[in-house]
Amino acid sequence: MKHNRNYLNFILDQLSELDGFTIRKMMGGVGFFHDGIMFGSILGGKFRLRSANCIVEDHCEGERGKYYFHEEMAFCEVPDEILNDKMKLKGLAEQAYEDSLNYCDFDVKAI
Repeated sequence: MKHNRNYLNFILDQLSELDGFTIRKMMGGVGFFHDGIMFGSILGGKFRLRSANCIVEDHCEGERGKYYFHEEMAFCEVPDEILNDKMKLKGLAEQAYEDSLNYCDFDVKAI
């Protein structure tokens, strides 16, 4: 599914408090990166954050909101109440980035 430009712009605005991230088109969606590490994505028309532990997963929409690139690399759909709060979203995005750094036993930069 091709990403929606308006939705992308909304997510970019909501992440405006987060410094130093970049985006890349990929797999019909968009990847969100910090220092070359993917921490989030827009896939299937939904914004998702990397979840390696329950800190991010606690805020997700359950199993139906997960998308797997690799069995240890789940991306969880972020609920609207988090998406609409820039500071909560920033904190969750920072945690997703930390999860990507601390948990992965494979080269996330290669994805």
